[in-house]
Amino acid sequence: GFGTAGTAFLGISSAEVANSMALQNDGKIVVAGSAGAQILVARYLTTGVLDTSFASQGYAIFNDYVSAGATSVLLDSNQKIVLAGYVCFGSIVSRLNADGSFDGTFGTGGLVLNPIGSFVCAGVAGATGPTGPIGPT
Repeated sequence: GFGTAGTAFLGISSAEVANSMALQNDGKIVVAGSAGAQILVARYLTTGVLDTSFASQGYAIFNDYVSAGATSVLLDSNQKIVLAGYVCFGSIVSRLNADGSFDGTFGTGGLVLNPIGSFVCAGVAGATGPTGPIGPT
């Protein structure tokens, strides 16, 4: 069967929300959303168990945003993971490699931040992504 009684739970936060999912060619399931005020992306095996080969623990959290979440996920023609979402008063698009690391050939270090107006709270100093710091340091 799949997961526990047909359901898979991540269980790292009391405020996890799954907003979008995509099915990879190999049957693995990529889920994007939020954990509290942070962007969350996770990958599950076809059995509903976290795929620990993804982002070293099966999931990645984009830390240190005041308010953020992924609202959609898709897979491009190379099976890279593209996330779109919001950060405070703006939007974010990021692309991850199949292993969950940022794709450094996309945007700046795998991210494109689009502030609305002059207030920007995304990418605060010390923010971390699947493979280390992002934003200004």
